[in-house]
Amino acid sequence: MKESKKVLAIVLATALVGFQPLSGAIDYDGDGVSELWAQLYPQLAHDQRDSDADGQSNFAESVAGTDPTNPSSRLELKVHSLSVNTITFEWQTIIGKTYRIQRWSPQSGEWEALVTSPTATISEIRQVVVPAVEPVGVYRMSVGDVDQDADGLTAWEEALFGWSDSDPFSANGGEMSDFSFASKSLEAPEGILLTDGRSIPQRLPTASEAARFLVQASFGPNEEEIEKVTNLGFSAWFEGQLSMPTTTTQASMFSTGQPFSAGLWRHGWWRSALIAPDQMRQRMAYALSQIFVVNTESGTVIGDNVTTQARYYDPLLTEGFGSFRDLLEHVSYSPAMGFSLSHLNNRKSDPALGQFPDENFAREIMQLFTIGLWKLNPDGSRQITDGGLFIPTYDNSVITEMAKVFTGMSHSRVNSGEIATSFYQGAQGNDYQYPMKVWDEEHEPGIKVLFDGVIVPEGQSGEEDVQQTLDALCAHPNVAPFVSRLLIQRFTSSNPSSEYLTRVSRAWEMGEGNLEHVMRAILFDSEARTMSHGGGIRGKVREPLIRMTHFMRAFGELDEPGKFGVFANKLKSDMGQFPMSSPTVFNFYLPDYLPQGELQSEGLFCPELQIATASSLLATHNLFAGTVNSGHWVRGVDYTQELILLAEDNDSLLDHFDRLMTYGAMSGETRAAARSMLEVFSNPDTKIRQALQMIINSPDFSILR
Repeated sequence: MKESKKVLAIVLATALVGFQPLSGAIDYDGDGVSELWAQLYPQLAHDQRDSDADGQSNFAESVAGTDPTNPSSRLELKVHSLSVNTITFEWQTIIGKTYRIQRWSPQSGEWEALVTSPTATISEIRQVVVPAVEPVGVYRMSVGDVDQDADGLTAWEEALFGWSDSDPFSANGGEMSDFSFASKSLEAPEGILLTDGRSIPQRLPTASEAARFLVQASFGPNEEEIEKVTNLGFSAWFEGQLSMPTTTTQASMFSTGQPFSAGLWRHGWWRSALIAPDQMRQRMAYALSQIFVVNTESGTVIGDNVTTQARYYDPLLTEGFGSFRDLLEHVSYSPAMGFSLSHLNNRKSDPALGQFPDENFAREIMQLFTIGLWKLNPDGSRQITDGGLFIPTYDNSVITEMAKVFTGMSHSRVNSGEIATSFYQGAQGNDYQYPMKVWDEEHEPGIKVLFDGVIVPEGQSGEEDVQQTLDALCAHPNVAPFVSRLLIQRFTSSNPSSEYLTRVSRAWEMGEGNLEHVMRAILFDSEARTMSHGGGIRGKVREPLIRMTHFMRAFGELDEPGKFGVFANKLKSDMGQFPMSSPTVFNFYLPDYLPQGELQSEGLFCPELQIATASSLLATHNLFAGTVNSGHWVRGVDYTQELILLAEDNDSLLDHFDRLMTYGAMSGETRAAARSMLEVFSNPDTKIRQALQMIINSPDFSILR
């Protein structure tokens, strides 16, 4: 009895409550507080203040799920009973929260977990018995969140919505993930009635959150588009973009005010990037063009024919949110791709002449367009053998067999549009705009044995062989993680976590390769929608072309009747890129590029830095400086609104720049540098231009967090 009293005295004096950070949540601003909790208590600061004076900060109560306005609602670890060898603790649970009792170890100098209590499914008084191994002990409880179905929502949030934390698609029958549906629900005008009887009002994006979303989903935010997102919400803007008519480059190039030339398609692309209302579709097509790479530099039958260029690119727009299978078929039958990867006029074998099918397209359709080099898990990690070796998806024999499939492909139109009657007919430049046809007279007959034992049987037509092969490629389990990762890298993150990639891969599979589902999963993921405030590996370096379109959309003279032209050669020489101008089929940069230095030592990919040479960085800096001063080529800049804000005060202008250029994430250093330009110069125009030059060349503008 004496020993029990001693333990009791020590435990009561030293029982503590600790808090763990959220493991997943709807948290747009990255402050560690779920937007559900923030909407329940919008009047409170979510920091270390203690609004109800119960000894626990508002932030701590947000993690615990308790009421920061009610002092009797607090997480408290109590001693229920004692024996010589055990202590019984008790506390009040909150549905969806997970609790852990820990004991301080003087030997290790760390907190050691004694008991992790199962995630609470009901609100109750819970008791746990732990051993009292020492006569003196210091104990505490930590509370945390779990995301058992890895959908980006915590069990606590799912409980408030009335959804399951064991099914990532429990909210609406699988059409979209629970996180996507939660984001959409938050933006409903009527608000949300929670399962515990409380209700929360509509939660629309802030201007900074809208700008960051547009950095990911478009060619850059401007004031008009930011206002649309803040008024509509992320989901409604997304759905509006899907239903919007497609702005094709073929239509745009004839609306640029530029004379007809071999460069007219580039002018049309630039016009679409800057003012086309279907911005998300435009951005998706550009991303797809970096996967299905075709070079349109002048001096070739493709590069000198702008209609052919448009006919290759525009299906990436019109079908960009449709079936990946359809896109792969477009690419495979395109004479532009056939010319680039040499399966146009690819003939069957003739050993007597030493003639064998060209293997170029057969290799790249696997390596770059669909399944990659190594067998993958759904999270993008490579599968390994029992001996620890990576498992290849195919070998040279498969390439040889695949090349046979793509024989007999040649023009379907000749002589400027006439229907072809033979594989051997010559074609004119305009004939390259029509899809190729598989001609059996030059198609390799016989059985073809492809990857994973897929057999293309003997006796099929060439068209049937090609269609079966495209089906087999798209059915391969590698396609979802392989292509999903490439798309994530283009929009949101160079190094997506395994959980993020798994969620997008799952959306790919559930939508059977529908790219609308994939794009929704990419943009409406907790990892994409939560802004990182330093540290971690979220985000990406933004390629210079995207930074240029961002600036021109924000400040360029964008009156539609005016001229739209682009000095593409200047952009390519200075920045190292322009659409459809990659020197190789591998794009301007590789998805697995590891820059030398700290990023390489940590194994972090940064594809865009592959074109960031010392000379290109200097040239890009000078190019941006010139653009800030006078615009790009025939498009000038308009700082009328900025001059009005400058007349008010410097802070109003800097806030405007922060929202428009750095989506509310401008660092103190960048702001101070921009402010110094406003204070040093006297001429208002010079003030604005100099401040913008500081911002456009800052890490805050160049890096998406």
